[in-house]
Amino acid sequence: MAMKDMSIKKKTAIPIIAVVTIGILITIIVTTSKTKSIVIDEAKTATLNGYRDTVLNALTTMMISGNFKESKAPFFEQMSHIADIRVIRSEALDKDYGKGSPDEYPKDEMEREVIQKGKEKIALEGEYLRGVFPYIGKANYMGKNCLSCHNVAEGAVLGAIDIKIPLTGSFTKIRASRNLYFGLGFIGVLSVAALIILIVHAVLKPLSHLTEKAAVLGTGDFRVDVAFENRDEIGRMGAAFKEMIEKVKKVITQTKESSGQVSVAADQIAEAN
Repeated sequence: MAMKDMSIKKKTAIPIIAVVTIGILITIIVTTSKTKSIVIDEAKTATLNGYRDTVLNALTTMMISGNFKESKAPFFEQMSHIADIRVIRSEALDKDYGKGSPDEYPKDEMEREVIQKGKEKIALEGEYLRGVFPYIGKANYMGKNCLSCHNVAEGAVLGAIDIKIPLTGSFTKIRASRNLYFGLGFIGVLSVAALIILIVHAVLKPLSHLTEKAAVLGTGDFRVDVAFENRDEIGRMGAAFKEMIEKVKKVITQTKESSGQVSVAADQIAEAN
């Protein structure tokens, strides 16, 4: 059905309901997106960086104490309960410590880029937040002198750590909240729709009544009684409509009277002849 053929009730109610529905949907989508962004940012700035500092400091302490190989496995076993952590070595260590096993070197482009450029990279991979952080040789790194053990230049990349933390729990809660918002939004739309329909029906009921009277009048029945108690626009239109009917009735009555007089006069003329 074309818009121009719809009733005024539908023309009034449908756009309002549509705008309210769209507004609620946009609010839910934006709120969910912003909540997800906040969770990711918090994980980046607090959780991920906290794990980075813990791991790098622990590795440095192990190397200085001389029990790196013995302490590494138990430490990462404990850390595996909260995050997926992998230590990556660069080729700068090979000349002093020999080649490592293949799985100790960069496995993908993200790790290779961090080793080559010495800049950390953080990315969201599915429901995991992944950060690759370089281990740079410095004379004073967290209070430790890396150059005392590693025969490299200041600022050389010794390796990196790859940390992945799960965000599944947070994302599950966000989705649950989103679904709750959708449910509440649906109930809200139904409530608003019902309220709008009731208001529109109450406001336009006198107009529908007037339309029905006009239809009866269109059949030639001028016995229509138009009575409106309202003083709003529709009430004033009804009063004007009633006044018009009274005037039309008066004209018809006068026309009938004139026709009767003409008929009598015609009869009198005919009798005189």
